[in-house]
Amino acid sequence: MFTDGVKVTIGGKELDLVLNTEAMAQLADKYGDIDGIADKLNSASYSEQIRLVPELIALLATQGEAIKESGETITPQFVTRYTLPRDIQALTNAFLQACAIGLNIKIDTGSEDTDEVLAAIQKNAPGAAGI
Repeated sequence: MFTDGVKVTIGGKELDLVLNTEAMAQLADKYGDIDGIADKLNSASYSEQIRLVPELIALLATQGEAIKESGETITPQFVTRYTLPRDIQALTNAFLQACAIGLNIKIDTGSEDTDEVLAAIQKNAPGAAGI
């Protein structure tokens, strides 16, 4: 079974965040490439982040559920309903870790600094640009 992802628990439900090709295609349709996603996360105001991050988490969690063949769709509304505003940073980090796994990028997982993670993605993922 395909299991490359990051585990998060939301609303008492353990979810796998998986950046597979389907998720990357959906992200590319909306943001252009991995740099576009990083730019959006870097430039988003807090009010934008509390809408954007649940959307990104829902997309990767839905892919994790599809791989498990559960048939469940995780919605941004589910994510926002069962998380607190203080969770946004941790969810952002989980999203970035899942992207790093999916793109085979080595990052320092001990760092809690999102900007460093984004810099690593931008630096190490030129092949993901323009998908």
